[in-house]
Amino acid sequence: RDLVSLSLTGGEPLLREDLGEVAGIFSRANPNCYMSIVTNGLTPSLTRRRIEEMLAQSTNELWVNVSIDSLDDSYNDVRGIPGGENKVKQTTELLVEMARQEPRLNIGVLYTLMPENFHQALPVLEYANGLGVQYTLNVINGGDVFYQQSPDETMTWYRDHLEEILDLFEKLKSAGYNRSLTNKLLSFFPQYLEEKPNRPVQCVSGFTSAFISPFGDVYPCVPSGEAYKMGNLLESTFDEIWTSGRAREVREAVNAHECNCLLTCETTNSLKFSPSYLAERVYQRVLS
Repeated sequence: RDLVSLSLTGGEPLLREDLGEVAGIFSRANPNCYMSIVTNGLTPSLTRRRIEEMLAQSTNELWVNVSIDSLDDSYNDVRGIPGGENKVKQTTELLVEMARQEPRLNIGVLYTLMPENFHQALPVLEYANGLGVQYTLNVINGGDVFYQQSPDETMTWYRDHLEEILDLFEKLKSAGYNRSLTNKLLSFFPQYLEEKPNRPVQCVSGFTSAFISPFGDVYPCVPSGEAYKMGNLLESTFDEIWTSGRAREVREAVNAHECNCLLTCETTNSLKFSPSYLAERVYQRVLS
């Protein structure tokens, strides 16, 4: 099928006892793509065991992304777990040591911008830089399937503090968060906050990617609501769903800009297929 990647998320995916087996099944069918997984980083020993199992039963490159929303006691305000910031640091540093011994293993840090941890964006970036791992900033998104919430309260805070947030973005760039795709993503932030947003890039979710829920429901992307459900794997094969009339209807809705998000994985994927962005990248390379 020539898949490029498989991303496993949760909940906490490392709690699955069959995670290594899942990785092995996927690897045998798709030996040339990479896998990624997101963890809350709160279980260092379990993390080591599960990642060792995944690597042992697969041949693919593996990205492990640790969610680090704070390195001080504001972690408790975000996650409700006192002292959790120490656990996530222990897990991240353990994974970095594992990656030094395993060339297939790559480590990243995910930070999500919220009112409670605004002051931690730069410290988390500096921590990631010190470890030599990739840092990614996410903003709050919503949806009634994966997120099971509306981000209205946080969106209001974003709008009220837009100038401060844009100033923070500039500080992050100066501190090394300066990749082409992430710069473009951050530049979309003000448009994302508009009451009737004008999507800045044509979305390709549902064309080049899909999200499968724990119950087998197939959607074009993670933020999708029930209105974007294409089908269910307990009732039809993926190919039947992907080529169905219902899937075409969902893609038409995506094309019509009936939804809005600024999710890193979905938006950066769409940028890779954007003629204007690709032309901009060529122009930048010519100038350099």
